Amino acid sequence: MNNSLLHNRFFQIFCILACGFLLYSFVLGAPFKTLDDRASISENQYVSNLKYIPQMFQASFFNDHFYYRPLVTLSYTLERHFFGLNYFFFNIVNLLLHLFTSLIVFGLITVLFKDEAVGFWAGFLFVIHPIQAEAVANIAGRSILLCAFFELSALFLFLLFMQRKKKRYLLVSLLSFGLALLSKESSAPLPAILLMYILIFNAREKKPLLRRIQWTLPFFMILAGYFLLRMSLKISSVSFIMDTKDYFCGILTFARSVFTYLRIILFPVDLHFDRICPVIYDPLSLASLLTVGLFGGFIFILIRFHQRIRPEVLFLLSLIFLRLLPLSQVIPIRSQAGYICIPDHFFYVSSAGFLALIVLLFRFGSAWLSEHKQLSRYAAYTIAAAWVAFLGLTTIEQNIYATNEIAMYTRAVRFTPHHVRMNIALGLSCALDKDFKSAEKYFRQALVDEPTNERARLGLGTAIFDQGRYWEGLELYDQVKEPNDFKEILEANKNLAYRILIEKYQAMLKGDGSNAQIHYSLGVVYAKKGEFEKAISYFQKALSLDPELKNARFNLCNCYKALGQEAHAVQCFEIFNKM
Repeated sequence: MNNSLLHNRFFQIFCILACGFLLYSFVLGAPFKTLDDRASISENQYVSNLKYIPQMFQASFFNDHFYYRPLVTLSYTLERHFFGLNYFFFNIVNLLLHLFTSLIVFGLITVLFKDEAVGFWAGFLFVIHPIQAEAVANIAGRSILLCAFFELSALFLFLLFMQRKKKRYLLVSLLSFGLALLSKESSAPLPAILLMYILIFNAREKKPLLRRIQWTLPFFMILAGYFLLRMSLKISSVSFIMDTKDYFCGILTFARSVFTYLRIILFPVDLHFDRICPVIYDPLSLASLLTVGLFGGFIFILIRFHQRIRPEVLFLLSLIFLRLLPLSQVIPIRSQAGYICIPDHFFYVSSAGFLALIVLLFRFGSAWLSEHKQLSRYAAYTIAAAWVAFLGLTTIEQNIYATNEIAMYTRAVRFTPHHVRMNIALGLSCALDKDFKSAEKYFRQALVDEPTNERARLGLGTAIFDQGRYWEGLELYDQVKEPNDFKEILEANKNLAYRILIEKYQAMLKGDGSNAQIHYSLGVVYAKKGEFEKAISYFQKALSLDPELKNARFNLCNCYKALGQEAHAVQCFEIFNKM
């Protein structure tokens, strides 16, 4: 390729946008998924009408007290208003956000290093790398994409302000930071990242420190205002692990998972949706000791040789560290008991820094190897081109998986078979596909791993019921004690079960009206429905056909008691005790 063309700014931008669009174009036909897409879009009342815009800025994201992301809900609302529930438009907005964020990375790294080539390759790797697919190819990844776009824009504009001293950059940077916070709470470390930038570069430039630090104060004020807003709206709950050992083991496990992220960046061979990791509970295990040793060694090298490291590199390392800090289980983010969440999208923003470091490392390494005649530049570029091609093909593969949620969830379960959330998602997907036997299998596995999961129990009951095993399904419905958000679904499913069973037994009575067991079964169904008078009539009929039917007598007694007919209940129990 002509070098002058490669260094042309417009061609660089075109290359990033075109490659990103081509690789992700496969996902534009991906439908809504059964989990977060339904909760945040198709079944979200705030998304259904523009009149709810004021309310969405006062409510939590998933009807809980953990997440406050009104800007994401607003984006969904506007899309639904103009395009309806057409998943193509939701997907194209995700893709455009990713493409624009890649251009921000291009500009950010260029301004940081004052080197357009480093900026271009960082932006190019960012747009094509398959680790980004989880955020881009799933519509619910909108929160990550919006947050990253505004957060990196705020950082980029702040760097421009510090270099050019034009206050309009600072004002737009402050606005971008506020919008990032309203998109996702993980942008909260940005003020600390800006402060770190000043501290690192001020040490080399030897300018008045306090005068430069003051420019970060508005960002800290916005952050404080954001927390006060959430507290006033009572959207400030966080997960807490009461067991101290479990808490610190969670942090250690996340530290170990950082090496998983780094390996994925370099060699992404096991990408899958919603990655989790079992907590390392043994501090003396090999994994624990290696994690502590490697991090300790890395920190020692930074402290010992920080004067020899370029400030730009130190800043990128601090960006990666500070951006991952809120996700590091300091505030516990547990997928399920004994596991922490480490999905690929956690690394979306941090990957910009790491990919820029890879570009620098390749430039330095290839030059050194060529100079010492260990590897020709042609061979180094061939290896790099093969790696980039591998990344692109893997991104296409991940996007193809995302077009079929059963395939996507099956891949995730293959890598993490005890992932409760993924087994439930796969069970729901199979049920929607009318594959109730497979749905039963995945719901059962979810209950094995988390016996108290009411969503899995409800799903299992429905999957069993849809296979014609009505009583078994109804028994599982009765075991759901705290349906919470699924109360209406549970009641609807129960009523459907009652109706089908009643129709079934009444049809049987037409063929065999003298069968006491059928009358008894009808009585049980009506008793479960709370229609005790009808239940009594069927139990009485059953006993008239078979006076020794103890279960019918016992249920008849309980029906009298439920109706407050104490005299009848006492008399009934006396007869029952003599049977």
